[in-house]
Amino acid sequence: MVFEIFRQGVLNLMGQAENPCRLIGEAYQEDKMLLVHQKRKDLIALYFLYVQRIVLSCLFQQYSQTLEDVVTIEPYKTAIAGLGAEPIIYLYGSLAQLAVYPNSSKKEQQWLLDQVQIYQDNLQRWAHHAPMNHLHKFYLLMLRTALPKDTRPLYGSAKFILRWVTL
Repeated sequence: MVFEIFRQGVLNLMGQAENPCRLIGEAYQEDKMLLVHQKRKDLIALYFLYVQRIVLSCLFQQYSQTLEDVVTIEPYKTAIAGLGAEPIIYLYGSLAQLAVYPNSSKKEQQWLLDQVQIYQDNLQRWAHHAPMNHLHKFYLLMLRTALPKDTRPLYGSAKFILRWVTL
């Protein structure tokens, strides 16, 4: 079942879906299968369904959908503990939070930055243990985080760009 979820995600990226942020098409029918997965308590399928939605909605700049799915996926994270898929949520969740940051109220901005910091700390932990898989994500997030705050000088951001590019 998980294979079909990933296949539909690829088809969506190739433009073969009416709504690129929903997994509905030739390989998978999210609207029908969601209830099946829930009924069967198939936490792994539910987790990867929402991971694909998070990635797709962020790539297609549907950030409110990304943030909604980041919240929805939370109870399913226990199903994949140790598989190494969590950093995807940290990266794309943070990118979506930073994308909505400029149009948010001051109070919301502080909350968003706090959430990004939590994800960044988690991603740094993953990068420490598996730098070949996650360090570039951590550097990308460090760079992207530095931009909205305008508290770090440009050369500080350049340092992270240089580290990221040389990985």
